[in-house]
Amino acid sequence: MLRLNLARRILLAATIGELTFIAVPYSTPGSQCYADDTHTPNDTLVLRLTDPNGNPVSGAKVGSFTNWSDTRPAPGRALMRCLGRSNATISSKDGTVRLDVKRLFRNSRADRIVPLYAYHENRKIGKVLGVSRKDLGTQIDLKLEPTCYVKGKILSSDLKQMGQPLEWTNAYVYWGDLRPFSSASTQQHFQFHLPQGQYQIKVYGEGTQQVRQELSIEPGQKDLELQIDLPASRVRQLLGRPAPELQKIKGWINSPPQTLNDLLGKVVLLDFWGFWCSPCIKEMPKLFELYEQFHDQGLAIIGVHNDTLDSIEALQGHLKRLEQEVWGQAMPFPVALDGGGETEILGTENTAAGATNAAYGVAAYPTTLLIDREGVIVRKFNVHGPNDIAALKRLLGEESREKAFRQAYSLEAGAVLKRVDPSFVPLRQECAGIDGFGDSYQVFRWSNGLHIQEDRPRLTSLTEPVTLRHVLEELVGLFDYEYECPEEVSTIEMSGDWLVRIGTSKSQQLLALEQIIQDYTGNRVHFERHSIKRDVIVARGKFHFNPLPIGTYNDSWVHVFSDTLDTDESWGGGGGLLHKFLDRLAKK
Repeated sequence: MLRLNLARRILLAATIGELTFIAVPYSTPGSQCYADDTHTPNDTLVLRLTDPNGNPVSGAKVGSFTNWSDTRPAPGRALMRCLGRSNATISSKDGTVRLDVKRLFRNSRADRIVPLYAYHENRKIGKVLGVSRKDLGTQIDLKLEPTCYVKGKILSSDLKQMGQPLEWTNAYVYWGDLRPFSSASTQQHFQFHLPQGQYQIKVYGEGTQQVRQELSIEPGQKDLELQIDLPASRVRQLLGRPAPELQKIKGWINSPPQTLNDLLGKVVLLDFWGFWCSPCIKEMPKLFELYEQFHDQGLAIIGVHNDTLDSIEALQGHLKRLEQEVWGQAMPFPVALDGGGETEILGTENTAAGATNAAYGVAAYPTTLLIDREGVIVRKFNVHGPNDIAALKRLLGEESREKAFRQAYSLEAGAVLKRVDPSFVPLRQECAGIDGFGDSYQVFRWSNGLHIQEDRPRLTSLTEPVTLRHVLEELVGLFDYEYECPEEVSTIEMSGDWLVRIGTSKSQQLLALEQIIQDYTGNRVHFERHSIKRDVIVARGKFHFNPLPIGTYNDSWVHVFSDTLDTDESWGGGGGLLHKFLDRLAKK
């Protein structure tokens, strides 16, 4: 396909480097931070790294958080966060590392201790330490030690007995109160390289409780192998059972006090969240959208904030800020503030902030549960998951509407064209999420399924009212100067969405269009091809080829630029197929 771009001026494109390393917020993937001398004593912390023999260690990484993960690039390697930059700071030839404390202690309390791990991956030597603001302007001499390779297998006998897989796991290693290490996995294992010392490991997985275990790495120890069995989480145990009632609620926003029993007969999404939880805040607009879309069909949503606030007034203050500064709209559904303080989760040694949070065993936020009309918990709900949305629609009785959409917007075997009645457009907008432009109808490609692409979901749009002339031009590609047709025929109203099979010829499309016209209007129209002679204007000349920078545009595109804008033309640019561009030039 040739794509034509029309514009008054050439736009410059920036070059984007190759992404080669772990991505960290507010950083540039692929780079590393090297020690330099462009700091003043009051904003740096200097480490001098030596090996067990006292020799300087060059090329060691220093980071505040180290991850051994098989869910990121370079599985098995230590991926280290660089104190607000991209990756770990690297020690220089003399073993020196200068750390930017403005990043290291950004937005932290004056007495906060930050963990650091200095590690040379090839030599397998490392050292953990904690630093605070009192260390500013000093040099810390750090002797790296041989590390122990700690690996472990994670399983869940409970989930296996329930016939459910353990799909994702994570392990954190604590050094005192600090948490400098993690290992996420989709293969149910973990690995760390730890120097001698006392640690605690916390392991958990999707649908499990967390398990903590003490670790002791002795001097000279090279290997340690573990196996940890994770009990099923309270939430996972509740699936298929009646939802526990809301308990010890301190207060309500957007609703008088209510119970889940009051909501029997409705489909309920119970969302456990907190104002301090970034993922909760990010996902909330999707819940707003679901509420707006399905509230009239029997969907109820209740947000349950955990018991980390003293009063409903405090929650109202946080909600007001989020509504004004983040979401740009008011919370449309009821919110309950949990109460009861730290409450033990049944069957575990863990607690949750609030009696209702504990009743459901909430250990991570957000946690959203889908409850059917009989009050039974159906599944843990992902607001962005297609399968979860499909499950919600099934409970709401949306399957019939989805089926009607699929039937209306499909081509039978051998069919070339199809007109979809305008009455189906609202269904298309709802089920396919394509609203069109204003009052326009859409033309879709078909090839063993409806081709709805995120960047270009349709061939074109048809502005109401749609006539046979529009259909011939936009579907078949015939302009009015290419055919002769009585005015009363070319203006036959043919409004609606259209489907056209990919790879069919104009002759096939015209033959199919004849039948559609007859079925829709009762008029018998026949298209015949004739060769006729016409006067043409032949323009000759030369053009100067100015190649664009490599990588600026796709090499299958043709670009035409003009220094001045046609005063009779309101558009500043556009795009389309080359033959359409030439056809339009011919019409001028």
